[in-house]
Amino acid sequence: MAAASKVPDWAPSYDEPLYQRFIGAVLREAEKRWGKANETLDGVKAGGRIRELRELAETCRHMREENWPRAIEGCFSRMDVLDAGAEEFRKRADLKESRDRLRIRIVPEKQNKGDALGASVTRPVAPGMVAALVLDEKLGGDPVTPEMADEWGVSTTALFEVARANHKRRKVKKESGQGFVVNVLMGEDPDIATEVLFLDHYVKVEPPAGTIVVVPTQRSLLFHEVHDKKAVEALQTVLVVGHQLYQQGPFPVLPLLYWWRRRRFALLPIEVQGETVRFMPPVEFVQALQKIGVDLTA
Repeated sequence: MAAASKVPDWAPSYDEPLYQRFIGAVLREAEKRWGKANETLDGVKAGGRIRELRELAETCRHMREENWPRAIEGCFSRMDVLDAGAEEFRKRADLKESRDRLRIRIVPEKQNKGDALGASVTRPVAPGMVAALVLDEKLGGDPVTPEMADEWGVSTTALFEVARANHKRRKVKKESGQGFVVNVLMGEDPDIATEVLFLDHYVKVEPPAGTIVVVPTQRSLLFHEVHDKKAVEALQTVLVVGHQLYQQGPFPVLPLLYWWRRRRFALLPIEVQGETVRFMPPVEFVQALQKIGVDLTA
């Protein structure tokens, strides 16, 4: 039996020898810059925090190896600038109130362009869905605009890092179906949907065929880890419940199904015509299910 690969999920385009050379180059630069560095499931731990490496790995994969050191040095230099900006923002006493109120809200991309948060600084989360920076209020949030970031003298990237730290993990409720479990986060807090940015906390080990996710409102998040043939029934349940929550509101986001795998979201297209539901999954999803014995074409 062949030994299990030591290539992490965030570097899918690497074989093991190439990955070992890549992570070796990363660790050398990290130790030179921050001192002791260790490989982790998400990247490397150095300078007191985890440095995620997915984007750097993909960048290096498409260049000659002799150019890796320059790319790695540039990436880590940008991380230093980000850290310095976030730390400066945290230290400014005059901005303490704003800093403590800083949050991230999940909103549909199209709605964001025309609603009260349309002026907010945003980042893409998944197809059709973005994360918007806000100053927290009981019933919503005031937009954090690029002009505000300029006035504070902080990059928007640093602001997102500070906002992420203001969100706390929540207790998941497990709802059982016919041989499957749907994980549910739900309540009165519009920050609940923001936990979609922290799925790796709730899904400790990536399932063999990823995770099905729906974010129907800012107050709800549902997901199912795909391990076996029960995924088909779970998918239907998540879709129906998600659609109901979206219609009921308040603070609707999207009734769409997403597939979360290797820390990336893909849309699972579904077309509803009356009582007829057509599921049009991407080839990658179908193939992942086939590997665990689920044939959607049967």
